[in-house]
Amino acid sequence: MRAAVELAGYTPSESDELRKAISKKIKQDIDKHRHKFVKGAVANGMDTTIAESIYSDWEEFARYGFNKCLPGDVEVVDASTGRVVRIEDLYRGTTHVTETVSCDISSLKLKPQPVTRVMDNGVKPVFRLTTALGRVIEATENHPFYTYHGWRQLGELQEDDFIAVPRVIHVEERINGTIMKSLRLDICWRRVTYAILILSISTVKILIR
Repeated sequence: MRAAVELAGYTPSESDELRKAISKKIKQDIDKHRHKFVKGAVANGMDTTIAESIYSDWEEFARYGFNKCLPGDVEVVDASTGRVVRIEDLYRGTTHVTETVSCDISSLKLKPQPVTRVMDNGVKPVFRLTTALGRVIEATENHPFYTYHGWRQLGELQEDDFIAVPRVIHVEERINGTIMKSLRLDICWRRVTYAILILSISTVKILIR
């Protein structure tokens, strides 16, 4: 974030904090840095409107530039029907969803959010994270998890850290009017037992508004 240093008088360490806030989408830190950046840029002679616009562009970029990668066989929930689909099938166009269940950063609640794009993101190192109760997720090291200390990337987690996971997710799949599955949303904490690099494989990036 060299621009923050040159435009708003950030120190290198402060600019790195700004990068982390934006990349991890930590709302309270993003709002704090907006005030700091605009104030510093205006002090350096920039118009307030321009400073606000620059910062808004950074926030918008974070929606796309910092979205996380998952192996193609990872499944997501179609929020409109409750069916579970693989993101590789979304990428290949064999199935389609308009909304999926995702975490709203400001409220920390799961809710339907629009899927804006699914794309091939190339071959990336993929890690397998396992909790003490045996829950497993495979993702790239920059995939975010909510902890007691806020959002942390997978690569930053240590053994015995606690992460928030859905106890169950309240969705329903109906086929010919019959409910096929019903899962209730709740949040609980689970202890990380280990996260290991399994292999470098093709990953898919799913963009959620």
